[in-house]
Amino acid sequence: MFVHGVDSKTDIVNHLYQSDVLSTCTEEKEEICHSSLTQQDSNRLLYNKLIRKGGDAFTHLLEALRYGEYHDVASEMEKTELSDQEIQLCQIDILMDHDEVIPKHILEQFEKRLEQWKKDDQQFVSTEAEKHVMQKVLTQSSVTLVGNSGTGKSFLSKHIALIMKKHGYTVIPCSKLKDIGKWFKHGRKTLFVFDDVCGRYTLNQQIYTDWKQRLDHIISLLEDKCCKIISTCRLEVYKDEVFSNLSIFKMCNIDLSSQEFKLSAAEKFALAEVYFKENTDEVKKLSEKYDFFPLLCSLYHKQNLQKNVSISSFFSNPFEVFKDQVVQMYGESDAGKMQ
Repeated sequence: MFVHGVDSKTDIVNHLYQSDVLSTCTEEKEEICHSSLTQQDSNRLLYNKLIRKGGDAFTHLLEALRYGEYHDVASEMEKTELSDQEIQLCQIDILMDHDEVIPKHILEQFEKRLEQWKKDDQQFVSTEAEKHVMQKVLTQSSVTLVGNSGTGKSFLSKHIALIMKKHGYTVIPCSKLKDIGKWFKHGRKTLFVFDDVCGRYTLNQQIYTDWKQRLDHIISLLEDKCCKIISTCRLEVYKDEVFSNLSIFKMCNIDLSSQEFKLSAAEKFALAEVYFKENTDEVKKLSEKYDFFPLLCSLYHKQNLQKNVSISSFFSNPFEVFKDQVVQMYGESDAGKMQ
């Protein structure tokens, strides 16, 4: 009756939130009321959370149901008697079926992202930086990959995440800080993956403020030891003096633009072999000009530029190539202007 006959996303959740039964930091409320959940899934999630809370949670639920005008459901639930054995079986069933904090449809979305990462990872070339980062991720709670744009930070973080998945970790690609609080679970091996963690080109003040306000809470979650964060950050953001207040990203950082970890000649050659095969030597000669060599390889390959742009032109001056393409599109038609 509760799962199928109640809309808990309205008065029920609000009442439980105001009664402090649900977490006062609004994340539990947002999770239960998420627009992607069906009414039934929302009710199941709420009920499972309340069973785990124990104490007076059941009494508060009955109050909330009556407050929401679900008197029949409240009465039926109140007069349903369960033996101790039945209660234990019910709790075991919930722990077995709903032990995962992450709803099934959200897990499926994560898995789709990881499948794409696996496809992209076929182009990955092993480097010294990779070995160092892997060792740090296994031993540290928070690892930040720093570097100039295009040095392979995101590619490396995703590669490491896929390895950690093989180590039994639940990998969660994050778009917002609140994803940690939303999907964190004590004792479960979890790796949260953030790209451009505090802004893409410059430090994003709003994102920074969110991290600053919740920093102590996130640090306390990392004490769980099963929880880890790997993040990427461009050098210009990382060097912003305000960013230094976010101690969580200073715990362990690896700069892919540094002398120690930038790509060696042999690593660039191996990368050129993966992407270009027959033109490896030509690409290698051009590889010294920019430190965003990995990005150039990826762009040339992904955007199928080989049809109309020579390797020499692109790697000598990629800016001119893209500028010419924009000018051409703009001149072709209104659709080109929109594009």
